[in-house]
Amino acid sequence: MPGITYKKLFEVQLLHEYYLSKSDETTVFDDLTKKDAFLANSFDQRWPSVSEEILFQLPDTVQKTFADYRLRLIPTYTGYSVFTPVNEDELADGTLVYKPLVKLPATTNLLVKLSLKNKLLAAVTNKRIKRNIPAVYYFTNEDISAGKTFPVLCAGIAAFDSSYTYEQGELYTDSTGNLCLFYINANTPYFLPVKGNGYANKNDELLVPLQFTYVFVGEDKVTKATVELSDHTGKKIRTYEFKSDLPLKKQLLNFNNLGSDIIIPQDAIVSLPTGDVSATIVYSLAITLNDTKKLVQKIIFYEGGDTLSDCWAVINIKAGVSNAAYNLYDAGGLITYRKKPDGTILPAPIFEVRVKSRSAFWRFINDRQGKLKVDAGSSFLQRDGTNNLVSRLPRNASALPAMFTVKDKFGNITEEKFLPNPVSDERISIEGQKIFSDILVAQSTLFPVDTG
Repeated sequence: MPGITYKKLFEVQLLHEYYLSKSDETTVFDDLTKKDAFLANSFDQRWPSVSEEILFQLPDTVQKTFADYRLRLIPTYTGYSVFTPVNEDELADGTLVYKPLVKLPATTNLLVKLSLKNKLLAAVTNKRIKRNIPAVYYFTNEDISAGKTFPVLCAGIAAFDSSYTYEQGELYTDSTGNLCLFYINANTPYFLPVKGNGYANKNDELLVPLQFTYVFVGEDKVTKATVELSDHTGKKIRTYEFKSDLPLKKQLLNFNNLGSDIIIPQDAIVSLPTGDVSATIVYSLAITLNDTKKLVQKIIFYEGGDTLSDCWAVINIKAGVSNAAYNLYDAGGLITYRKKPDGTILPAPIFEVRVKSRSAFWRFINDRQGKLKVDAGSSFLQRDGTNNLVSRLPRNASALPAMFTVKDKFGNITEEKFLPNPVSDERISIEGQKIFSDILVAQSTLFPVDTG
């Protein structure tokens, strides 16, 4: 009996800046037209890989789907690929094409949980630290809340909002459409231009269990909170109210509970992994604080909270979606992978999840509390008002040791210097709106101490 032929149905690449940055501060995002060569070089050089930090897991319902359709998930250097059994056919021009033995229904969820092996990936990912809800990244090829452009699975990055309190490293789009990274220096807000686009951002932090804890910001001094959950049409389907004589710190929200604390209990909540991935699964959670301040967040529910434990992200791919560029099959039901008569391969879809690494000011501290001398002409370091020296700009965490560089508008290095890197990228200090990575240094010619 002949064996079954498998061909790639699609691939997901996790392009994380932490793992794809060179020592001269160039990254894969500097020129994505050369992505394949960059990834091949990093693989050949045996650079650390994001896949080393992740377990790719299938929830029980998705395991059944994979078994029923005889799909295979294979981890790769930058993510994973899914293969499907096929029959080979030949077109009139000699092109080899492949028809799946069993075609997936358009609404089937091929949902993969990215579970953390340790704390490193969470620590080096550019993500807001102070959050009201424990939402997990949710990436999909369906347009559900904000437009995306093939091959990116991340939602669009919001325009700058003057009423929003940004954290260091958060991304926004300016009035000219350029991507910027926010930071504070000397109590003044600044921004850095960001190369590339389509990065994971707060609009992708959507997935929550049906029961979770909402955390209030201390300075709001909340003694009354009204919680309203609305569906995709704007209809309110749940309303709760919480009061306290003392400021509320956190509050458990249980959307499974139809008890007396729900003022308006109606309409079943649609949730993953069984719900259809469309606008119908996106809800708006509105929290009104003390009858004045109102916070609104988009969320998607997942039934089965254990699936979100130790979860960094969930990726959900559907066979057929609203944007045909993201489909897994062509109009004739064939997979998109094929081989031309001249041997040229037309590949299966390669979806990308682009992730910025966390940015922090590098702070150099003398190991004996001495006052480090500062070179007034330094392009890289400045005094921070104490005995320490701090990088002039926040620096992106990277797996490889990184130099300080100055580059011209063409990307050519005009000045460079190697200084000690943080011992651990997992340890950061947060002071006000600034994030630091502290580096202890001994007195030396590189770090002289002011003895005057």
